[in-house]
Amino acid sequence: MIVPMEKISLILPASDAMKALETLRDFGMMHIQSVALPEKEDRAALEVQCEELDRIIAQLSRIAEPPVAPQRTGAEAREIALAELQAIAEADQKLEALQLDRIALEPWGNFRPDALDHLAERGIQLYCCCAPRGKIRDLENAGCICVPVSPEGKMMRFAVIADVLPEGVELPIEHLPKVSLQDVCQQIARTEEEKAAHKLRFAELHSSLEALKALRSEVQEALEFAIARDSMAEYGILMTLTGFVPSPRLEELRKAAAEHHWGIQYNPADAAAEPVPTLLKKPKWAKLIDPLMEFLSLSPGYDERDVSIPVLIFFTIFFGMLVGDVVYGTLFLGCSLAAMLTVGKKNPKVRQPAALMIVLSLSAICWGGLTGNYAGFSGPGLPWLASVPEKDLNVQLVCFILALMHLSLAHIIKAVCDFSWRNVIAQIGWIVLLTANFMLVYRMLLFPGEFPVWMWYSFGIGIVLAGIGEIDIRDFGTVLGFPFSVIGSFSDVLSYIRLFAVGMSGFYLASCFNNMGLEMMNGGSIGVVFGPLLLLAGHLLNIALCALGVL
Repeated sequence: MIVPMEKISLILPASDAMKALETLRDFGMMHIQSVALPEKEDRAALEVQCEELDRIIAQLSRIAEPPVAPQRTGAEAREIALAELQAIAEADQKLEALQLDRIALEPWGNFRPDALDHLAERGIQLYCCCAPRGKIRDLENAGCICVPVSPEGKMMRFAVIADVLPEGVELPIEHLPKVSLQDVCQQIARTEEEKAAHKLRFAELHSSLEALKALRSEVQEALEFAIARDSMAEYGILMTLTGFVPSPRLEELRKAAAEHHWGIQYNPADAAAEPVPTLLKKPKWAKLIDPLMEFLSLSPGYDERDVSIPVLIFFTIFFGMLVGDVVYGTLFLGCSLAAMLTVGKKNPKVRQPAALMIVLSLSAICWGGLTGNYAGFSGPGLPWLASVPEKDLNVQLVCFILALMHLSLAHIIKAVCDFSWRNVIAQIGWIVLLTANFMLVYRMLLFPGEFPVWMWYSFGIGIVLAGIGEIDIRDFGTVLGFPFSVIGSFSDVLSYIRLFAVGMSGFYLASCFNNMGLEMMNGGSIGVVFGPLLLLAGHLLNIALCALGVL
C-alpha cells in the first residue's frame, strides 16, 4: 500500500537549525521539499565529490581482470584515483600532440632539425615545402633547386635549396616540429609506458571499490543534509523547513516538536497541487516482486495505487502456465538455489531476484506436474488436465477463469480507489459484462451449446451500467469510444488463451526435438554423438522461447 503523507512546515529559531536537522535525520521520517537552493560552497564541493566518486566507481567497475592489491580507505583511494585519472588524461593529451608531430614528420623521414641550422650558418638555406606537382616546375623555371622527397596524391613534398631566393618567389613552406622523427617516436613510447603505469595503479584500486562506495554513501548523506539545510527559509531570527512526513509517524514528529519547542503546521498532502513522495509499505513476502517492477520501471505515484501484491500472485500463476514443465522448472529452481547460496551470500542484491525465481520455478513445476509435462514427454498428472480427451479444453477453461478473476479484480480495485457513485456503477457494469463475455467464450470455443438466458441479461445490464458510468454526454468522445470499449472487454477475456497457446507450443516444440534426437541416436555411432547435442540445443532454444513468452 502507499502510505498517506502529511505536508509539514516546522518553525524554529535560526540558532537551532543545525540541531533540528540532525534530530530529523536521526528520526529518518521527513522528506524535505525541493526548493530553489542558494549557492553554497560546501554543498557545491559535496556535489563535485559525488560526481568524482561516481566517475571513479564506474570506471573501476568496468575493469574485467583487476590486479591484486592491498585495500585502502575510501578517502585514500579517492585521492589516488583522482591523481591517476588526471595523469592518464594528461598523457592522452600529450600523446595526441605527439601523434600529430609524427604524422607531420613521417613523410620527410628521420632528420635532425639542427642540421638545417648548421646549413644556414654556412649560407645554404633549405626549405621544406609541399605543393602541387606543377608548382615544382614553376619554381625550377624561376631558378630554384627543388629536390622531391615524397609524393602524396596530387601533392608533392620537396626541399628547396638556395643561397638566396630569386626575387618575387614565394615558397609553399611546410612548418615542421623542431624535433626529429626518432625523438618523437621515443617520446610516444615513453608516454605510453607512463600511461600504462598510471592505468595499472588506478586498476589496483579495484580492491578498494567497496570502500569507495561506502565513501560515496557518506558524501551523499552529507549532501542531502546540506540540501536540507539550504532548503530552510530564513525570516530574521526564525527559520522554516517544509517537507512531507508519513501520516503514521506524525504523532512522533509532534512530540519531537513539542520537546524542542518548534512550531509545526501540517495538512494532508495534495498530489494534485504539487509532487508528493511515494512511500510503499508491503508485507515482506510481497517484496519478492520488486525486482520485476524495477526491471519494468513500474513505480506508482502518490495518487495511484500499489498493485504489487496482485501482480506477484497472478504473474506467478502466469509464469507457471507459460513454462509449464517439471524439468524446466526444476532446472530454474536449481540455478536459483545455487545463485542464492553462492553469489547471494556475498551480494545481497542477488537474493531477492533469486528468491523470486525460486517461487516462479515452483509454480512452473506445479503446473507442469498438473498437466503431465516433463521436458516434452507426457507423464503422470492431474487427469482432468493431463490425460482425459478434453484436457486441452480444460486448460483453456482455466485460462478464461483466470481472465475473469484477473480483470474483475482490476475493476474492483478501480472502484475502491475512485469511490464515486458513477465510477462504482461503471465498474460493476464492466464486471457483469465480463461475466457475460466469459460465458460467450465458453459456449463459442470450449463446450458448444445453447447460450443461457442470463448471459443476454448480463450483456444488457452490464452495457447499461457501464454506459451510465463511462459516458459523459458533454464529451462526445466518450459516446464514440464506448462501443469499442465493450468490444475490447470481449477481446480482453479472449486474449488469455495465449497462456494455453504458449504453453502448448512449448510442449510440442520440446516433443519434436525429443523425437528427432532419439531417432538420430538410433541411427548409428554418428547419431549417438550428435543426437544429444540436438536435444541440448533444442531444449535450450525452447527455454529461451519460454522466457520470451513470459516477457
